[in-house]
Amino acid sequence: MLKQRPPQEREPRLHQKPPLTQQLRAGETAGIAARHPRTAPAHRFGRKARTQQSQPESDGAPKPDKQETKADLLMELLKREQGASIDELTAASGWQAHSVRGFISGTLKKRLGLSVISDKDATGTRHYRIAG
Repeated sequence: MLKQRPPQEREPRLHQKPPLTQQLRAGETAGIAARHPRTAPAHRFGRKARTQQSQPESDGAPKPDKQETKADLLMELLKREQGASIDELTAASGWQAHSVRGFISGTLKKRLGLSVISDKDATGTRHYRIAG
């Protein structure tokens, strides 16, 4: 017959936290709720619900202009009479060529309903421009 060894207690690893169930049993519910906010609603554990903060009153000073986006920059280039090539659009925006083409077909044509004209010049380079 095989001798059975007495069960050995496993020593806890010092670098690991105990499982969540042991933490709950130990009464650390408030600490867990703070670390994991989705585990418990805000009204438990004495936390206050977030309220709408009041906006500071404006002093009448004009607001700074909104920063120009990459989409705005591409639209300006496409509104020129000669339009813009994919290389010009990628250099201006920092996007890859497939992203620029997706912007033209998805955003300009489908979402905004603009008509984009595509022409090839004598060198074979395709230029896009917004009609109108």
